[in-house]
Amino acid sequence: MDERHGGSVEMGGTCPHCGEPVSARAVICTQCGVDLRTGGPVAHILPEEDSGKRELAELNTVNTREWLSVCAGAIVAVVFLLVPRLCFMGRYLCILVHETGHWLANLTVGVISLPCFDFQYGGGVTVGMTRTMMLVALVYAGFAWLLWLCRGNRSLLVLLLVSLAAYACCAHVQRFRETYVYLAGHGFELVVAGIFAYRAFSGALVHEGERPAYAFCAAFLILVNARFALRLLVDSEARTMYENHPAGHLNDFVAVAQRWHAGLGTIAAGHLLACAFPILIGLAIHRYRERILAATFAD
Repeated sequence: MDERHGGSVEMGGTCPHCGEPVSARAVICTQCGVDLRTGGPVAHILPEEDSGKRELAELNTVNTREWLSVCAGAIVAVVFLLVPRLCFMGRYLCILVHETGHWLANLTVGVISLPCFDFQYGGGVTVGMTRTMMLVALVYAGFAWLLWLCRGNRSLLVLLLVSLAAYACCAHVQRFRETYVYLAGHGFELVVAGIFAYRAFSGALVHEGERPAYAFCAAFLILVNARFALRLLVDSEARTMYENHPAGHLNDFVAVAQRWHAGLGTIAAGHLLACAFPILIGLAIHRYRERILAATFAD
């Protein structure tokens, strides 16, 4: 049993390539991607000669005890959401992640910005100060490096090229750039929630007690965002307050709605739908992790 995983993962030895402990059911090392059956690089999976079926990596599961641990964290998140004082404390996490998302988005399109936190209405603001194309050039260099590394994997190359095209639109077209930065706040909250959800499901832990903590963080971020979007849809008073920021700033979804001549309700509905994805994606990545790694490291 792996002590780092709180005894929840049955170990089957170590990777012959990097020495990382691996579970008994693993066929691909999650650290270096080596094929544990052969000790060599992952090869394309060929049909079996007799049955014609493909050999597929075993799917990862979440057992009953682990589900109970995840649910315990989610229940605590619901309690925090419903108790105003607890929700106020939990909102610090949302605000920090939100403004960090704006700051990171600005950096990727070359804008040097400063996140400011007041932990009151709106929680803060990230002010863009100046733009330098040097940062944009660094991002393009990163894409070039990834394209070279993945030159033998057609699927990853297509994914990277699509991502590169999307990035080019955000970096050089003002409307796309501003939309990307405005959506990055709430979007980054959902991305971080997805990371926490994956950690909770996968058991990639130092101690088993971290599982409900990760589940709490994921659930709280998702619930706060879902409630926020729902209020914009059904509560006219909340929508009016959001459209009229006390400090005169344009709130994120208001700014996006104005730039695309869309209704605030449409943006809120899209965000509410997006709130379902962190849990689904986190669980899917855990379940199909071995197959994803096999496809990623295949030549």
